[in-house]
Amino acid sequence: MMKTLNSYFNNKRIPLLLLLNVLLIVFVVLEFSILNQGKVTRDIWDAKREASERAGRILRAERADKEQEIKEQKLKEEKEEQDSEE
Repeated sequence: MMKTLNSYFNNKRIPLLLLLNVLLIVFVVLEFSILNQGKVTRDIWDAKREASERAGRILRAERADKEQEIKEQKLKEEKEEQDSEE
């Protein structure tokens, strides 16, 4: 397999290397132009912040629901104790 590839690309190595280098340079230039805009990092930061805020709101709501359930359970137990004493 390797010998077949080697013989096939034997005469085409220089053009392939040149093409690879040109594509690499184009990719690097595009990457730097995107990063220099600063939008990518800001968008990522905003998305993480929004996700964190959403998770915090959900946790607070779940805790409030749980606290309400505990209060209702305690009131129910106290009422049952008062009814059993009478």
